[in-house]
Amino acid sequence: MKKKRFSMLCYVISIILFVFYSTVLLNGMRTDVSVEYSMFYIENKLAYYLKDQELQNYGVNEKFSYMSEGKYRNQGMGWGAVTEKGTWTQEKDAYLYFYISRKNQSGYHLKILTHESEGKRLRIDVNGHSFENREIGNDGIFELYLPVSCILDGVNEIVIETESIEDIQASILVNTVELIEH
Repeated sequence: MKKKRFSMLCYVISIILFVFYSTVLLNGMRTDVSVEYSMFYIENKLAYYLKDQELQNYGVNEKFSYMSEGKYRNQGMGWGAVTEKGTWTQEKDAYLYFYISRKNQSGYHLKILTHESEGKRLRIDVNGHSFENREIGNDGIFELYLPVSCILDGVNEIVIETESIEDIQASILVNTVELIEH
């Protein structure tokens, strides 16, 4: 009889421990943190940690300078250090994040001002919508119209894909980036 009670007690304790650990694991999967915290620490998307709600400052109709320690914190992975002339893309893909609180119904205009990057080809991907390869103009300006259908309410991911030339990565030197309501 004592063996049965002991066995039953072991089963009950095992079930209690199983329920406890399952609850801990499931609660650990749910994060109740800010978007910025999640994008930097959990998803590894942002290159710099922003304060909570700071990403909302990186929206439309504002020029983001990549030539100073100023407004460039909307950068994700794929960017190098800031220089006097701009910031070089380091990898094939360089990520930007813009926060849009209310979608404009006529679309958006992406404008990238570069230095020493004229004639290089870029392909832009916005929230999974790809746009054709286009050259940076002789004036160093790359412009692209983004239809409202590819824009999300909240955080938007823009990927700048540079085209390699003969197995050499064609990085670009970005001065400023703007996302303008059309």
